[in-house]
Amino acid sequence: MAVTRSRAVAFRIQKLALPEELTLAILKCLPLDELWTAAHVSRRFYALALDAGLRIHRDIAWTIDSGHVSELNEFKDVLEHVKQKGMPPLSLDLWTYFPGEDSIHRASIYENASSGADDILPVITAALPFLVHLSIKLPDHFRAHLDAALCHPAPLLRTLHFECSMPDEPSPPLPCNLFAGLAPQLRRVSCTDIILSDLSVTAFQAVDHAYFSYKNRFPAVHIRLLFPRVTSLHLRLSMVGNAASLPECFDLRGLALHSLTIQGRDYSLLQESVQRSIDLSTIPAVRAISGTITWSESLWTKDPAMISMRISVDPEHRGDLSVMVIPEHRRWRRLYRVVLGFVNGAIPVTGLPSLSTRLTYLRLDAALLRAFLTLAIPYSELRNLHIDVQSTGLGDYLALKPPDYDLYRDVQSFESEIPHDAGGIRSPCSALEEITLFALDAPISDADSRRVAFLLRALGQFERAKNERAALALVGIRFAEPAARALLSQTVSRILTYAFAGRGSREDHDKGLWDHAF
Repeated sequence: MAVTRSRAVAFRIQKLALPEELTLAILKCLPLDELWTAAHVSRRFYALALDAGLRIHRDIAWTIDSGHVSELNEFKDVLEHVKQKGMPPLSLDLWTYFPGEDSIHRASIYENASSGADDILPVITAALPFLVHLSIKLPDHFRAHLDAALCHPAPLLRTLHFECSMPDEPSPPLPCNLFAGLAPQLRRVSCTDIILSDLSVTAFQAVDHAYFSYKNRFPAVHIRLLFPRVTSLHLRLSMVGNAASLPECFDLRGLALHSLTIQGRDYSLLQESVQRSIDLSTIPAVRAISGTITWSESLWTKDPAMISMRISVDPEHRGDLSVMVIPEHRRWRRLYRVVLGFVNGAIPVTGLPSLSTRLTYLRLDAALLRAFLTLAIPYSELRNLHIDVQSTGLGDYLALKPPDYDLYRDVQSFESEIPHDAGGIRSPCSALEEITLFALDAPISDADSRRVAFLLRALGQFERAKNERAALALVGIRFAEPAARALLSQTVSRILTYAFAGRGSREDHDKGLWDHAF
């Protein structure tokens, strides 16, 4: 088997245990491609080369600070080596950091940095034929020179990121002749605080992922003009500033979107702006990311499908709820995912129009059960109710006081002691087929079956014939009381018992139901 010289050198040095000084001297003598290989096969060589400042990565990054480009000559050497040796293509990140924020200080820094930019931009032009990734973060002061440097073909480029480093206002649009219109491999484009051109950019003809983000003001959006030939686009729009600065309309007409992600502080305004130009129900995958949300009736009336829903307490912010909604279609599922405030114990999404007749599957944390049931909404189409239970126990969440086992051993006497409204908790589900109690973090061996019976009463199961009642599936949950199973066997149509699976298991993923989450 042939062994490269760098691997042979690495083996000999390791075998001889040479001093670090001598090892480093040998590494410095290796050509770039062999240095890369040596650093790749030995952690010791990697650490030595990194500490010595040797170029051991194919990714090149630098900073313009005060007119000095620290690695420009080294980058030229790497570029020349790639040209001669036909090495794998490069990635280039160019960004600036200007600490001064007042205009006088900023102008002084710009003047000093201009000489560095004049040195860098011709090198970027020379590197374009060999780049697969290009990320640029520059102030508008350099845009004219940068645009000129990028008006040359980039035949290998696959990802492009543009960002304005000091955005008082969105930067000028990208030039129409970007890469001279020749970037056949370009698939991903992301722009932060860059105005979108109202003319087509030929270099974007093969793009399938686009991301546009703005901090202070969202400019007019004409996506269909920017990507005139794109037939299936993954689009993400992000607005992190004031929602009042949104455009009146996102011009998405004529686009064949494969997925749409909308992110902002007020999703409802973003959604309304988007819906003025495109019907969301025509997009296979729609994702919403937001801190607050006002559910719009038009979101549901345009897509009257039955719904699966998952509601859980956000693990990072205990005062928020994570909500996932999937309209059920034959060929695909579209997932809405949002974070809502859990204000005064209320669950906002339960007020969705026609939810009671469209909800077929519901999964929620046991901590939310009481808030869910006190709404007294009859869910006529709900067939499966999945409740996630923490190891602290189911009883702590229902907050009910059931009668003692010694006095009530059958359903009739047990039911007679439960008030008709079950203490104000009542949401009858006439079509319920199965209730699943799922132990999330640890097996539960001392669950209180009386509280489960109260839950079944609140769900209207006692009013149904025995063979029509829901089945009860227990995953990792067992009851300590000897009379528990006897009581529950009379309360439900049947009991299904499963071993503990826990968070992250196949059972936890609901057979892939939520795999469409982004």
